[in-house]
Amino acid sequence: MEILIELSPIVEGYAAKINTLPDFNLQGINQDVLLTSLPDALRHFISEWEGETNPKSLKYQQEFPVVQRIKSRGFYQSTIYRIKEVLAQKQLTHIDLELIHCLQRKDYEALMA
Repeated sequence: MEILIELSPIVEGYAAKINTLPDFNLQGINQDVLLTSLPDALRHFISEWEGETNPKSLKYQQEFPVVQRIKSRGFYQSTIYRIKEVLAQKQLTHIDLELIHCLQRKDYEALMA
């Protein structure tokens, strides 16, 4: 399952969106602030999503696997450190959160090469 986070500059700084969760939108004054706030924003978004989304709705059926994957993988601080490492060396417009999370250290170093 591909879960892409798209990072893009905006007038007020940077924005982050997740391709499979169209309602998720996060903004920060710069990329570092944006990424630092991402773990809490994801937890908050998932908590609200679970409370507000009707289990019988099409939205629920489409987004539930992604929400469960994010919860089970814990896309939180360790993932943010990896994303920051990648962005320090490569200019990317999007990153596959699942790929970053799953990489072994040797595979991660190969990605950075």
